[in-house]
Parts: sequence; C-alpha cells; structure tokens
Amino acid sequence: MVAVPKLHLKLLRDIKSAKIQYSAVAFIIFLGITIFICGYEAYLNLDISYNSYFDRLNMGDYWISVDEIDNRAVRQLNEIPGVATIGRIRGDVNVDMGRETGEKVAGHVISLPSLHLPDVNVVQIESGGYFSPDFGREILVETHFADYHKIQPGDWLTLEHQGVKAKFRVMGVVVSPEYLWVTKSAQDAMPSPRTFGIFFMPESTATKIFGMDGRSNELVLSLAPGVDRGKVLDRVKEILRRHYIGRITSKDDLVKVRAREIDVIRGVRTAYMTARKDLPSVQLLRQDLEGFAMLAFLFPLLFLTMASLSIYVLLSRLVESQRIQIGLMRAIGYSRSTILFHYMGFALVVGIAGSVLGAIAGHFLANGLTEMYVSQLNIPSMVVITHWGVIIAGILIGMGIPLVAGLLPAWSTLSIQPAEAMRPAIPASGNRIVMRILAFLLAPFPYAIKVPLRNIFRNVRRSLFMASGVASAVILILVSMSFVDAVDSTFDMQFSVVQKYDAFVYLQGVGAASTATYIGNLKGVKETEAVLEIPYRVRYGGNTVDTSIAGLPIDSSMYWLIAENGRRIDVTNDGVLIPISYKERLGAEVGDTVQLEPLVGTVGETEKKLAGYVQTSIGARAFMPLREVQKLQHNLGAATGVFVKFDGPPSADLLKRMYDMPQVASVELVSDTRALIDEMMGFFWVMIGFMLMMGVTLGVAIIFNGVTINVLQRTREMAVMR
Repeated sequence: MVAVPKLHLKLLRDIKSAKIQYSAVAFIIFLGITIFICGYEAYLNLDISYNSYFDRLNMGDYWISVDEIDNRAVRQLNEIPGVATIGRIRGDVNVDMGRETGEKVAGHVISLPSLHLPDVNVVQIESGGYFSPDFGREILVETHFADYHKIQPGDWLTLEHQGVKAKFRVMGVVVSPEYLWVTKSAQDAMPSPRTFGIFFMPESTATKIFGMDGRSNELVLSLAPGVDRGKVLDRVKEILRRHYIGRITSKDDLVKVRAREIDVIRGVRTAYMTARKDLPSVQLLRQDLEGFAMLAFLFPLLFLTMASLSIYVLLSRLVESQRIQIGLMRAIGYSRSTILFHYMGFALVVGIAGSVLGAIAGHFLANGLTEMYVSQLNIPSMVVITHWGVIIAGILIGMGIPLVAGLLPAWSTLSIQPAEAMRPAIPASGNRIVMRILAFLLAPFPYAIKVPLRNIFRNVRRSLFMASGVASAVILILVSMSFVDAVDSTFDMQFSVVQKYDAFVYLQGVGAASTATYIGNLKGVKETEAVLEIPYRVRYGGNTVDTSIAGLPIDSSMYWLIAENGRRIDVTNDGVLIPISYKERLGAEVGDTVQLEPLVGTVGETEKKLAGYVQTSIGARAFMPLREVQKLQHNLGAATGVFVKFDGPPSADLLKRMYDMPQVASVELVSDTRALIDEMMGFFWVMIGFMLMMGVTLGVAIIFNGVTINVLQRTREMAVMR
C-alpha cells in the first residue's frame, strides 16, 4: 500500500472542510474553460467546414466581369499552367410567382455547362438532378430561395427578361459555394429570399436569352496551390489585352477621376476583377466567424479573471486562518518550498477539477454549436474534429490561472517565522482617518452592522477584488441587456424614424422616374418618391469603401436622414452624405473632398465635398440629391426604385396593378422585411439568453463564495456576539 504524504492528506481534508467554497471556484473555472473550448472549437470547425467545402467544390479565386468576351479567351486562359477557368453568362431576370397579386421577384441567372457540372464553382445538388440532355427550358434553384418558397424539383417558374416571359422547369435545388450567404451585391448584402433568388440555367439557353452567342460576360479562375499568383495574373491580363480588354481594375487600384470616360473616348474596354476574399458573401462569412472567435476569447477571459480573484481571496484567508499550523510545520522541519507547494496545491486541485471537466463539456458542446450554426446558414457539409491543441491549451489555462492567482498568498507563507506564527495575527488596522469617520457615522447602528463595514476597510485590496467580481457579473448582465436595447433602438430608428414608406418598388434596371407618378395615381396609394441608387466606391487618399449612392429628392418625406447629432439632415447639392459606419475606415472629415468611382459602367466619376455623416441602421449607403446622381449618370429622369406610402393595407388588386407595370421588377413590403428580420434574429436571442444566464451564474458564484468565506472566518466573532 502506497503511503500518502501527510501534507497531501491535510490538503484533501482542508478542501473537504470547505468543499462548497472550492467547488464554487472550480465551477467558475469550469464555465470559463467550457465556453473557451466550445466557442473556439466551433470556430475552427466552421472555418474548416467553409474551406473544405470551398475546396471540394473548387470555388474560384478570381472573378473577372466584362461587358462581353469571346469564349476563345477561356480556352487560352485554361492553357496557363495551374489555372482552371470557366466563362459564364450572368444576367438579371424577374420571376412571376404565379399568385393572385401578380407578385414578381428579382433574380440573378448564372449559366452552367449544358452537359456536365462546371470545373470551377461546382454546384452541389441537394434534391432533383442536373439538366437533361435535350437542354430544354430548365433551371436549378439555389436552396435559400427554394426553401423559402417551398419550391421542389418538377415545379415550373415563369422567368421574364426584357419583357419576354418563358416557363422553366425546376430540375433541382442546389447549393453554390458563392452563395452560402446570399448577397445581391456589395450594397445589398442581406436580400430577403422572399424577393430575390439565384437561378442556374444551361449555357445553351442562357446564350439565347441574353444574346451572348459564343461569348461570356464573366470569367471565374481557380488557381492551383503553390502557383505564382503575380505571374499568373500578368498572363491573364496579357490574354485579355489580346481580346481588346485594355484595363483590368480591382478594389485596391487607384483610378484617376474621369479615367473611365477617357478610356471610352479612346476605345479602351475595361474589366473588373474581384478576389475571393472581396466577394460580399465571403466577407460576411469571415466577419461572422471573426465575431464568433472574439466572443470565444472574451467570455472565458472574464470568467477566468473572476476565478483568479476568487482563488486569491480564498487562499489569502486560508493562509491567515492557518498561521499556527504553518508555524508548526516550520517548527517540525518542513522547508519553505514544501509549505509553498502545499498551499499552491489548493489552486492546482481546483484548476484541474474545473479545467478537465470544462474541457470535456466544451468539446461535446462545440459539436452541437457547430451543427446549429451550420444549419442556420444552410451549409451543406459540416466538419467536426477533435482539436487537441485547443483542449490541451484550455486545460493548461484553467490550471495556470489559479496557480498564478494563488502564488501571492502562498508566497506570503515563506516570511512567517515559527515563533511569530504561534501567536494570532494582529488584526489589520485599516486607514485611521477612514476608520474614525466610519466610527462616527456608524455610531447609531448596532454592533452586527458596524463589524462587517469596518472589516471592509481593514483589507481594502481583498474588498476591491470581491467588488470587482460582482461588478463583472453586473457588467455582463448589463451588456446583454444593452444588446437588446441596441437592437430595439436600431430597428425602431430604421422602421419608425428613417423609413416613412410602406413599400419599395424595384424597377427593371435603370428605369424612368416617371414611374413614381404612375404608381402615385393608383387608387390606394397616398404618396410616392423616385430614387436612383448606383453602386459606387468612395475613396479618400488610400482608403476606400464600396457602397452605393442613393439619389433622394431634396426634402424627402419618405426617407429621413439622421445626422451624428441625432437631428434630421437633408441631401445637399454641395456634397455627399456618407454613413457614419464608414467614418473610421475612410478617415475623412466633414469638408474634405472625396473621390467617387462607379463600380458599374464607365460614367459618373467625380469629386465631391463630404457634407456630413449620417446614421444608418440597415443597408449602409451614401446619399446625394436625385438630380445630382442623374447628372452623374448622364441620364436625367432615371430611377431604380420608388418609395410608396399606402392609404391603408394594400389590396391584392393594387399590388397586382403595380406588378403589371412593365418597368416594375418586384415590390418589397416593409412589413414583410420586418417579419423576415425578426425571424433571422432567432440565433441572436439565443446568444443573448446565454449571456444573461452566464452573468447571473457568475454573480451568484462570486457572492456565495465571498459570503461563505466571511462567515467561516468570522465564526469566533459571531459566537461572541451571541
């Protein structure tokens, strides 16, 4: 039988005698390590899931948008070693949903090879199949749109392009690596699946519909690992120049004002290249993951900090209460280091118990959290593996933090001399001035109140540690509630203060502003306003933001702009108003001159004074007067949409008459948008509830620990008072 060292037996007896207090500290460590491992393993699982899915479906590395290019360029690009290229046709359509309201929705059509899946950006078929060999009027529907509208293989959809309608049979429902997060554009990053969808069409059919025989308007390149990207892109530009593409611009390229117009005059055709990391859908996924990783770090940090404070207080009071035992151990021959390691053992036992259990719980919870997150984003494949590095790091952190926290009180045992330790410790006197003031103020109160208050000031450091622990729990609760208030405030501002309209009518591309007048004459419509929105890049020095510029009527009554100071501000002919969310990224101050570069087309480049920053809740865009944006586009009387305010709830007949207008692409009701946002916020509310629960748990554990330790330490005083 192996003999257990005496000090180890003492350690176990001491822990058993105060098992509730040590369990409370271990529980805080358990929560911290659980959240850390759960959150960080889930983050890594999601990151691996995304990347493996992108690799499996050979997602492109670069997208090149052109007006048109001969498909011979695609074959030449495929001859570059390490490069796989597809040429495809992308176009806009309207989809007649076949309802009594005549409802139409907007959609992007992307061509696919008629006979086989593409080599780049492969789509994964969730249900149904690929196109049939006869290349009939067939389409594949992206899963977000299909799920929302309950579309299944075998259904028929009516697509419209430039006034020509045709019925297409749904052959399958698919997932695309480009659209794990469906975006309409960089400016409309969260379109509703109710009013927007992605559709895939055989190349032979798309060629006829969009008039692109033997040509493409988009190239997608996938580069093999290890290739020299710089050299490859130089070859790509060389090949495109052979096909009369004189300039290729990208997000970070500096373009002088009027450069595109000069290119047009000179007959220079341009193309725009987007890297995978700059795709709106990829950016949103990455931002979501980074936010997830930040929470996985900050939450455990808070809990482990509180655990370190708790273990400090616990061991400090243990050392004080065992002064005589420490003196006895010194007297019978135990060395200073042996006694030091003995008291460090308390922190080690608590750390091991909390971190090991937390690692086990965190690992299993990570799998569930990954699955929930994947289902929320409709990611078709999930990779869940054991990240031993994270688990080991979590255990080491859970053991190391209490050891560091326990070092100071354990170290204090080294200075205790045996003879001195045999006498009771001299009570801390505290600050004399403070104590006198307290004595005066507390004179009328009973002794049971005076003693606890005086003890607070006898050891200010310990009292501050306890107070900071409670404060941290309160902060966590308040932060959780502030998120709720922030969301309510954001939506209230957007739907009650900013948006004064009931519906937004999307026109077919760039339409006529006079459509607003026609809609305004319909029975049941109270007021309308035309708006022209064009994708733009705002540049100040070396800083850029991709957004859009919305042209609003001066003194618009349908869309109110709110300045930084909370007051209403109107668009002005003297400059451009920019969302305050871009202020830090852009670095421009009010009065500075910014450069405006259109992301689509060759006209509209200009320089404008920054007239101010405005608050935006949903959909960050810049604002100018409608007339000024029309002038930039050299298209007076142009509009891309119409704000509509109804007399009351719109009837099915009114909506049908609006949909029947040739220039109307779709109608988005504000009430439907709000309902969709509420539905999408489900995961957010789960996280808020989790934060509240953690805050309450942390507060209860810290207060319980502090109170019980005080009670144990003051047992003699309480006996005297009785």
